[in-house]
Amino acid sequence: TADAAIHLQALPGEAVPATFTGTADALAWLDTEFPNLSAAAYAAQHAGHTDIAVDLPLYLVGYLARRRRFDELISLSTLARDTARTTGRTKAEAAASNSLGSALARVRRFEEAIEALTTARTVFQETGDRHSEARAWSNLGLALAGARRFEEAITAYTTARTLYRETGDRHGEAGAWSNLGLALTGARRFEEAIEAHTTARTLYRETGDRHGEATAWTCLGAALAGARRFEEAIEAHTTARTLYRETGDRHGEAGAWSNLGLALAGARRFEEAIEALTTARTVFQETGDRHGEAGAWSNLGLALAGARRFEEAIEAHTTARTLYQEEQRPPQRGHGVDQLRHRPAPGAAVR
Repeated sequence: TADAAIHLQALPGEAVPATFTGTADALAWLDTEFPNLSAAAYAAQHAGHTDIAVDLPLYLVGYLARRRRFDELISLSTLARDTARTTGRTKAEAAASNSLGSALARVRRFEEAIEALTTARTVFQETGDRHSEARAWSNLGLALAGARRFEEAITAYTTARTLYRETGDRHGEAGAWSNLGLALTGARRFEEAIEAHTTARTLYRETGDRHGEATAWTCLGAALAGARRFEEAIEAHTTARTLYRETGDRHGEAGAWSNLGLALAGARRFEEAIEALTTARTVFQETGDRHGEAGAWSNLGLALAGARRFEEAIEAHTTARTLYQEEQRPPQRGHGVDQLRHRPAPGAAVR
């Protein structure tokens, strides 16, 4: 499992264990073995094998994040955190709190996420682990931004960026720049956001992370759309969509389609927007993201209204409302943006 986790996080050119032939092979093995691995983690706790009950869940963080299995990630991170706490493994407890907090943020339980991530950040500070502290600050920013506490999120991401730079982690710094840009967009500081995402895109490209570059492009597109630079936003989202497709991330592709649709609608290219948002809705359905599907329906309703197809717009918004009610989560225009995430390390949180 540790070897598979290394494959999932490896950048181009980095050494990886020979256990697997590549990322696809590691993912296929994890897909097959996950039920056994999950059962083994719980059995280990009951049998007194506490190290396994802590370490095995932490090595599964990257896999569960990639597959968007956040409920299982919450359960296993809680198991690791509680076991580590009872055995005095302070840093492992903090790592588990970090992954738990970011997973809670992904299911929009923001206040719980903030509590878990604040705990992780404090422990890493006290133990002098500045790199892990950077991850905790970045994930804390994610939860704060989700709770619409954007100025606090900006502070958190700025701190993470500084720590990543000080520890020489260019890839981590790229993620912090990208997340900072999202918070700046949320605060409607669009020109600063554009600068942050442009920096992130450059850093991702330099480190060879094409998936991260896709994330930076779609975030940049959202900031450009916020600044009403719609044609540039359309170009950015089209590039992101292509990169997500190349890297096999269907969920990321759905978010790019959704954001592309919004940018097209902003440019009053409503029929193209309707086509893009219909595609986004379909892909969100295929990937099982009902909240994303609701956002796509809502955005589709906006585009249909722009095209003066009002009866269809009413139907789309009614569907979105129903899905949001079922999910018990508030609607968000431009939903695709908050689906963004960055590649986690074993034991790190979903960024």
